Amino acid sequence: MNKVVDDLLKNIKEFEASFNEYEKQFYPEIRKERQRLMIYFILWILFIIGAAIVFQFFPKFVYLRNILIFLTIIFTVLVLFYTIKFDEVSVGVPSKFTKLCDKVKYRLKYLYGDNAKEVADMLVNDLSEKRNSQLQKYENIVKAIGTIGKVLVTATITLALNRLFVEDKTNISGETFGNIIIIVAIMVILIKLIDSGIKKIIKYPVFGKASKEVYLTDILYEVKYMILEKEDN
Repeated sequence: MNKVVDDLLKNIKEFEASFNEYEKQFYPEIRKERQRLMIYFILWILFIIGAAIVFQFFPKFVYLRNILIFLTIIFTVLVLFYTIKFDEVSVGVPSKFTKLCDKVKYRLKYLYGDNAKEVADMLVNDLSEKRNSQLQKYENIVKAIGTIGKVLVTATITLALNRLFVEDKTNISGETFGNIIIIVAIMVILIKLIDSGIKKIIKYPVFGKASKEVYLTDILYEVKYMILEKEDN
């Protein structure tokens, strides 16, 4: 990626570190409530998963299941309570995203002056095109594999139909044919879900430099309008 993006990513990393120290010093209550909320939220998820596992695979452990369900209800209330409390202590406090937008805006204004808006637009376009290019490459691969998959599915169903109506030792029952159709349908649905998940990961990666570039894109979307508002004033 171009040097401007790399420099901005570096600036964001440095600012996030300084913001954490700034928040520790001036807003310790917010940090404490956020950490508490995250702990209760993680425990809530774990209890839900635990209850589901016991209910599905260990139906005889009724006592354990009831305890997990009770704890899930308790932590549901706690999560809701501390979510409201976190919102209350956060009222009027600038978020990290807002501060980052200000930082990037001033950086672009300092480097490019009146051309800052055009630079922000170009950066957004470059970053978006990079993500779209990666998505297009993936979709081309999927189309090639999908063609092969359609041929295999068609061949499987055709073979099953032939075996269904052939009256010899190689024929299959209607029940077997139905099971084959169900299996094929499940496979198609799974493939669609996996495909959708991969596309979302490409568009919105959760780790690595790609996730930081997506985050920077969101910041720049906001910044380019902030620059205009500043110029209007």
